[in-house]
Amino acid sequence: MEETVKNADLIPILYKCILIFGIAGLIVPLFNRLHISPVLGFLVCGIFISPNLLPPLADTIGLSGDVLIVEMDTVKLMGELGVLALLFMIGLELSYEKLAELKRYIFGLGSAQIIVTGLVIFGIALVFDNSLQTAIIIGIGFALSSTAIIMQLLKDYNMTRKYVGKVSFSILLMQDMAVVPILVMIGAFASQGADNSATPLLIVYSVAVAIIAVATIYFTGKKILQPILHRLIGTNKNEWLAAFSLFILCLICIITHKVGLSTALGAFLAGLLIAETEFRDKIEEILYPLKAILLGVFFLSIGMMVNIFEVMNTPVLLALSVLGIFIVKGMTLYPLCLLLGMKHRFARDISVTLCQPGEFTLMIISLSLAMGLLPADDAQFFLLVTVLGMIVTPLVFRFIPSVREAQ
Repeated sequence: MEETVKNADLIPILYKCILIFGIAGLIVPLFNRLHISPVLGFLVCGIFISPNLLPPLADTIGLSGDVLIVEMDTVKLMGELGVLALLFMIGLELSYEKLAELKRYIFGLGSAQIIVTGLVIFGIALVFDNSLQTAIIIGIGFALSSTAIIMQLLKDYNMTRKYVGKVSFSILLMQDMAVVPILVMIGAFASQGADNSATPLLIVYSVAVAIIAVATIYFTGKKILQPILHRLIGTNKNEWLAAFSLFILCLICIITHKVGLSTALGAFLAGLLIAETEFRDKIEEILYPLKAILLGVFFLSIGMMVNIFEVMNTPVLLALSVLGIFIVKGMTLYPLCLLLGMKHRFARDISVTLCQPGEFTLMIISLSLAMGLLPADDAQFFLLVTVLGMIVTPLVFRFIPSVREAQ
């Protein structure tokens, strides 16, 4: 009897695995054969299996609810796992040498892009009668682009080692690092309530705590990790390397969460720590299939957030909002690239590459909603704008001149 109950609990999970792996192993490869980006394939499939669309249809045709993913919490969890995998692999690919090589673009252009774009969108939000707090959140949220989608697209089109790919990666890396103080600032907003006068002190204090925590994790981990890898995994066993790497990833994610930072930052730090060892290439090779699957699940989760019925309620406003974000971000980044001495064609292609909102935009809006910093209706609208912007990104990307030349 007990065994029957256990199997009954397992079967719904197996149904969901069939759904996810069937899409990843059968449908998306079909998209790829039709010369459609795998990213777009996952996003489209996500829309069709969305909890907002498929369950009513399944009830009509008599399909078992066990097969479907109907809980939005499950969808969000899937997306978070994908983001952790992405940032871990980004950290794994980094090194002090690469940071030094790209520092002009990371800390110069990347910082300028976040500040200027954030201020422009902040000003536009104020014009449309948003509150000061809402305008700040919208500004910093939509200043960020999609690391997950763009890095995958750059890889798909063999653009990662080209100039446009390197500069885009540098800006995205700065955006990923900027998430830490942004999340700290949102926490400061939530803790102060209506008292705006305390904001500067809270932000300075929280950022200082964040910097100390990150520095402690990195330097302590580096001192401990290197000897352990040498003594315990000196035989280069693949399964030991994989298990130990995932252990480090989970451990540092928990530590960063406990000190009030994001688990995404923890994943990035874990990758950065392992990148300083001679095992980095081997671990990257071992874990790449897992990262690819989790990223596919992440793109599925983005598509599943789309509520087709809400899109149909305000299609014109949503389309204009998505178009507006793309235009504002592109036209803001373009002159910054020119100021750095880039040629017109590089500035144009980089601006179009990074003109979409991203996964951290979703995180910032969702967190602000949970903390009561954004009205529910506004938050849902901004989430929908973000998701739709991410969905059309693979289509826009294909029309970038340097991408078309690379095909």
